[in-house]
Amino acid sequence: MPHDNRPLLIGLTGNIGSGKSMAAAWFTQHGIPVISTDILGHEALLKPDVRDQLVESFGDEILDEHGAIDRQKLGRYVFGNRDRLKILSGIVHPEIRRELSSRIDRMQDETVIIEIPLLFESKLEPCVDYILLIYADEQTRLQRLKKRDNLHEEDILRRIRSQTNIDKKITLSDLAIENSSSSEDFFEKLEGFLERIGEIERKDIVRFDECTIKTKEGQ
Repeated sequence: MPHDNRPLLIGLTGNIGSGKSMAAAWFTQHGIPVISTDILGHEALLKPDVRDQLVESFGDEILDEHGAIDRQKLGRYVFGNRDRLKILSGIVHPEIRRELSSRIDRMQDETVIIEIPLLFESKLEPCVDYILLIYADEQTRLQRLKKRDNLHEEDILRRIRSQTNIDKKITLSDLAIENSSSSEDFFEKLEGFLERIGEIERKDIVRFDECTIKTKEGQ
């Protein structure tokens, strides 16, 4: 993707419970637009063709009483099952990537934050100019998720440990910001990053809607 006439694209990522959403809200409050791939994923499930493909793959048990995709039922059905998760990703992720590219094409902003929880797992590194990782220690994340999701500790730990090792993600990121203490400390670190954001250079990146093909060719 050429440098001209497009925003600087910063990929915001981090494992579950690290504080990505807190960072995204902070950037929005400070005038930097954020696109959440989680929200785009929810929107994709509302599309009739996506719904039909998921029902064909997983059956009617993933639907609610109105015939729409029930995200909780779908999540329970695919969680922990690699084959089902692969099918789900193959249906939903292309929709997310197409919508991402479409929105970026229409934006006139200088900088855009793309919140991508599974940036590395989805091999989307070639699609952004810069990778900002938010991380926190396991115990801190565990306590946050207990408060947020009201799940049993075993379920939370299984989710935490199912994601890519954070040490590996740190080495692959352009900047890693720890969020294990106070919100004031975290926001101060984000402020420091924001002050330096103008120094980040645009790269020759790949469009999101083309990234899968080009990544595979490069393997």
